[in-house]
Amino acid sequence: MLRLSRPIVPFHERPRHLGPGRRHAACRTQPRRARISTGGGPPGPARGAPEAVLRRAHLSQGRERARPRRAGRARHALHLAPEDAILQTAFHVVVNQFGQAPWRGLMDLAVLARAHAIDWDTVATRAQDWRLATASWIVLDMADRLIGLPGCGAALAKLRPLRARRASLRAFMTPSALLSGRDLTRLSRRHVFMLTLVDRPRDGARLIGRTLWPEAWWITARYGRPVSRIEHLWGLVRRGAV
Repeated sequence: MLRLSRPIVPFHERPRHLGPGRRHAACRTQPRRARISTGGGPPGPARGAPEAVLRRAHLSQGRERARPRRAGRARHALHLAPEDAILQTAFHVVVNQFGQAPWRGLMDLAVLARAHAIDWDTVATRAQDWRLATASWIVLDMADRLIGLPGCGAALAKLRPLRARRASLRAFMTPSALLSGRDLTRLSRRHVFMLTLVDRPRDGARLIGRTLWPEAWWITARYGRPVSRIEHLWGLVRRGAV
């Protein structure tokens, strides 16, 4: 499997004499700075099962673990703890079905793994507590195979789903499929792929229910205005997508 032949250098450690074009390219390898959300949950069809757990984690645990960082003159920001940033980045890649520049997400994970002393056991434990074990595993395993995530072996073993589940996931995405440019967002089976990511069967039923009959706040956020659930259902039938 392909791996990077040169070490990944965090953006803040790169030389300052890079030209504008090269500096712009280097920016793509620095981890995204996830702000601490004050409400809501993940958008789209994957928002159902772990949504309440994720919301609580972002509001309470995530804020308590966040690290302050100066973001400019008289401005301050909170950065997620490295372990939370690993999970947030992995979930961002998989909730977008390996679309929207998945290589940037995998590179972000590699940079985080090298720039911080990641407690991988904590990463695995939180993924299980938040019912994101399968979703986290497929992305972390992909990043480790293609780029390398130092020290994550035990965490991957802890998160690894059963053989049958792994086979069903590989029917949708593998390292070779990602390298070939497969775009799951263009496939009608992408909704089935999202269902294979849930850790518990009952979460799959809840995921379908929340997609067909979501909360009022999500409908308003999705359409930008109050919309009835019947209108939302009709939109699903007409568009064939959420």
